[in-house]
Amino acid sequence: MSDYLEFRGNCKELAQKLADKENYTLVWGYYYEPLWDRKEQHWWCVDKEGNIQDPSKRQFPSNGIKEFYMEFDGTVECEQCGKVIKEEEVIMQGRFPTCSYKCACKLVGL
Repeated sequence: MSDYLEFRGNCKELAQKLADKENYTLVWGYYYEPLWDRKEQHWWCVDKEGNIQDPSKRQFPSNGIKEFYMEFDGTVECEQCGKVIKEEEVIMQGRFPTCSYKCACKLVGL
């Protein structure tokens, strides 16, 4: 089985187990995978010294480069125009966040 298939979709469960076992902090955010040129939602742990501990990093071709982890900061980017907005202001179109009804309509072709 490939690392992608073994670890993909299991990051929260694996990170939670590690956090519980080692008393690490569980973190949610994004991992930027340079080979795919995109941010992927992801879960990992941080130890007491602030080091990233990621039990599912092998799902990514770059294998978990420290600088590519980004903790969720409460904001998202509009899928249509790219504006950064607070999570509570999002208008969802399926799985895509938008910043306004204008952008939501444009996204679905109206």
